[in-house]
Amino acid sequence: MRRKRSTKHQGKNNLFLNFSETGEKPDYLSMIASISSEAEDIGLLFEVIPDQESLLSLGEFLNLGLEEAALFSVLAELSLQEDVTLDRLAAFFKCKGVRVLSLLEKIELMESRFLIKRKLATEKRRQAYRDISFTVPKNVMEALRTGDPRLLENHQKLSFTALLDLLKEAFDERENDQITTVQFLREVEDLLAQGRSLPFIQYLNAHLSKTTSKALALLLVLFKVSGRTDTPPEYFFGLLFPKLYDQIEFSRNLQNGRHELVKTGVVKVIGSRNDNFQLVLGPGAYKLLFIDFPELVTSETGVDGLKPHKTIKEKKLYFNAEVNERIAELEKLLNHEEFNRYKESAARMGMNHGITTIFYGTPGTGKTELALQIARKTRRDLMMIDLSQTRSMWFGESEKQVRRIFENYREALKTSPAEPILFINEADGLLSHRTDLGRGSHGVAHTQNLIQNILLEELENFRGILIATTNLTGNLDKAFERRFLLKIDFPRPDSTVRKQIWLSKLPELSPAMAESLATQFDFSGGQIDNQVKQLLMKRILNPDIDLLQTLTESCQNEQGFSDRKRIGYQ
Repeated sequence: MRRKRSTKHQGKNNLFLNFSETGEKPDYLSMIASISSEAEDIGLLFEVIPDQESLLSLGEFLNLGLEEAALFSVLAELSLQEDVTLDRLAAFFKCKGVRVLSLLEKIELMESRFLIKRKLATEKRRQAYRDISFTVPKNVMEALRTGDPRLLENHQKLSFTALLDLLKEAFDERENDQITTVQFLREVEDLLAQGRSLPFIQYLNAHLSKTTSKALALLLVLFKVSGRTDTPPEYFFGLLFPKLYDQIEFSRNLQNGRHELVKTGVVKVIGSRNDNFQLVLGPGAYKLLFIDFPELVTSETGVDGLKPHKTIKEKKLYFNAEVNERIAELEKLLNHEEFNRYKESAARMGMNHGITTIFYGTPGTGKTELALQIARKTRRDLMMIDLSQTRSMWFGESEKQVRRIFENYREALKTSPAEPILFINEADGLLSHRTDLGRGSHGVAHTQNLIQNILLEELENFRGILIATTNLTGNLDKAFERRFLLKIDFPRPDSTVRKQIWLSKLPELSPAMAESLATQFDFSGGQIDNQVKQLLMKRILNPDIDLLQTLTESCQNEQGFSDRKRIGYQ
């Protein structure tokens, strides 16, 4: 027997009718309570629900028809207690289970608008209707509670990290067979919509047309930042395609290079068709991923010869105040945000945006180690070059090798997530004054000048980051001077810096001992390193030696050796 509506209930409906006139916010939760209560009495006859005004108001808010709004109210009410199964709906409406199946079309409409979320409560491959359940997402309930329709879209601005967190939730549900492939791809589409302003999502939308392609690219990112880079591709295929035929076809198209993921370069296939292959993100994707995860990304598509910044051990270096200030400026400029702003500004002015830097000064003052530490701090890989190795005995080969260095670096620029540093160490011989080629000039001088001309040309058009070191203090060719944007002079350390170096190398020294050594001996950091090594050797032979006396005598011998004239013809 159907219950009659009470006068009290009718009064509440009048309140719904007149909320716009009174200025009160609509009480959608009370509407849902009223509608679901009446629906329980009338079964599936949604068209005769007495509270039509609530249905109209709720339907308008959710953009649903009256019958869908009624069914949604029931699902919302029941899902607050537990996930709603088809059996639970049949019990609520007091009807046979097969009659509830007629509601699936309406439920799927609400699913497509993300008002309802479907779940599967089994891990079996073959799903049954009894395994399906439904719930109302939190953002939808919040929209109803607050009366804010913006929450229905759930398209709030997401950070890329937050997007990946939501992707992981959907992935875990798909992995445990709680949702189907279709539902998982719907979740991905919703995330793509929410994150449409993110650079990485814009990149995917610009290059890919299929949701499955975008889903796979996002899963590769998720697994990359989670450290699961050795996951076989077949694992993803099984999650994205329920049918074995589709999995095989997808795999074949990837390996043959016919799939849009490979054609556009979003994904690269590593390994041959007959071997176990791996999928990795392409260079373009890596560059954008680096924006959000600079500490996690390492180039899997880079060029041989790059020293990863993560492999460089931290080392404390000591310089005078002026040099420290110049170093701090360079490090700040090479930070990724500042360097990108510099590139944009240079491009607007029609200028080359390469940064070329030379460290010059006395040997042993820390120039080489500083280049390594800058790479570590700015999270940039290092391409280390020894130009002395380019001097080939075959004429013409040296010039080719020098050009190859810059060609390899340009390739590294394309494939690395962040611009690496081209590091030319101890470039003394090639940065000195060019030789005047007269009648008596020999082939070596000619080759030397050719190499220098190539270097000048490459430096003139250089794009990227270059650091060179030289011990030259007054023999640098003027043409090279003009082509280095930044020049930092490394003088021999003063006594204050020397004291810091002594204490850092030998913490067992007292400040007074370190000051004594620093005052007596005008040593570079490299020379102090040698003294520490000699001390270690002497301690192996005699563990009980006096620390300060041994160091003082050793330094005196070193100083005396340096003051002697060289052996040979003068």
